[in-house]
Amino acid sequence: MQIDRRTSRRLQVNLRCHVAVAGRPPLGWMRTQDISRDGILLRWAGAPATLPRVGDRVTVEIELPRHHAFRPRCMHCQTTVLRVTPGQPGAHLVALRVNFMDFREIGAAPPRLLALEGLPVDTPAQ
Repeated sequence: MQIDRRTSRRLQVNLRCHVAVAGRPPLGWMRTQDISRDGILLRWAGAPATLPRVGDRVTVEIELPRHHAFRPRCMHCQTTVLRVTPGQPGAHLVALRVNFMDFREIGAAPPRLLALEGLPVDTPAQ
């Protein structure tokens, strides 16, 4: 028997998200399977070699549904891998604990945050 240790209600949502594991090149687009206030379950679309390990830091930017009155926004999350369940290609499941979350325009990350996450920082030409 498996014990459910969830502390927050999960919502089943299938949203596109951009994923980057700390210290590796960005992996591209994945899909969420469900989301809660403190966790995300991703369907990992990459090859088994790209799967993160338990404890890895992963940055996830989940595209929010578009609305004509607003610019495109995303839910930016800094997470830690809790569990990896291998499966068929495109069917791996990766459980993430959300350490930090904010909402921002798509592609709008402060340079300080990019540097902390090990991502390239565009600097203005002088």
